[in-house]
Amino acid sequence: MTCTQIDVTKQLKRFYNPRENINWTLIRFRHRVSQLRKKKLKYKNHSKVALRFRLTRFGWERLQSGRNASKRNLSIKKYNEKMKIKYVSRDDIKKFKFQMPSYVLRIRDSPVDYNPNIMRARKFLPSHFG
Repeated sequence: MTCTQIDVTKQLKRFYNPRENINWTLIRFRHRVSQLRKKKLKYKNHSKVALRFRLTRFGWERLQSGRNASKRNLSIKKYNEKMKIKYVSRDDIKKFKFQMPSYVLRIRDSPVDYNPNIMRARKFLPSHFG
């Protein structure tokens, strides 16, 4: 190449175009994923949901709905049942995730012990294993 051809190619490629180096397919994919996640959530949370749940050293506790039991003609037994504080179940975690996406509740079950001597079927077997 001669000196004039080199000068012409330098003039054509004067600036750096960052759009060439951006992975647009990945950006579009991530955007679609975030839109799908956003679509599953409610736009407005219930303002009183946060007041119904509390974290103690024993786990997440919740207040049952329908605690305005004095307005309803409930029996004393039903009234006392409504006023009790209960622990969060797996169904509550789904509701919680739907209404308050900023909170993250993780299911942590106690470890499972597969020792055959502890199992219920053990009393039907003749002797201990081991």
